[in-house]
Amino acid sequence: PYSSTLDTPNGCTYELVLYRSNGGTVLSRGTSDAGSTPDNPRIYIYPSGGSEGVIYFDWSYPSHDVYGYSNVSINANTYYHVVMTATPGGYLKLYVNGVDATGPSYGGTLPNPLPNTPNPIQIGGGTWLSNYFAGKIPVTKIYNRVLTAGEILQNYNHYKTRFNLS
Repeated sequence: PYSSTLDTPNGCTYELVLYRSNGGTVLSRGTSDAGSTPDNPRIYIYPSGGSEGVIYFDWSYPSHDVYGYSNVSINANTYYHVVMTATPGGYLKLYVNGVDATGPSYGGTLPNPLPNTPNPIQIGGGTWLSNYFAGKIPVTKIYNRVLTAGEILQNYNHYKTRFNLS
């Protein structure tokens, strides 16, 4: 359920280890896309079918959507360490297995402070998307600050052997 401790006006990091059997929504918080209520963040595998896809990630707020796609493929039946950072007045960044994998980004910069939604965070799906994740999400962490690239690499190395990450 919603808690104000989930609000991250000064920046945040979402860290996941996931195993993709197919595709779908990995993490979502919201009820619409750039509607009247902020919808943030969203992370999902696109397209949801097939043997490989890319990660779509975004941060929506009223009448605006900042989003991007990973520049690496996410293959089925493989574990990945996935991290999204949101910097107020800056950009969304995506890391896959400790490396910056931010592909094309759209919508410009994020507002400062970051707007938040009163909706709960949903892991493995989203109520308005009806697009549930097919796979495993054994690790989910939310930080109320933007981790550095060095911290993200350190966390990746922590999970590398445990999940046989490449």
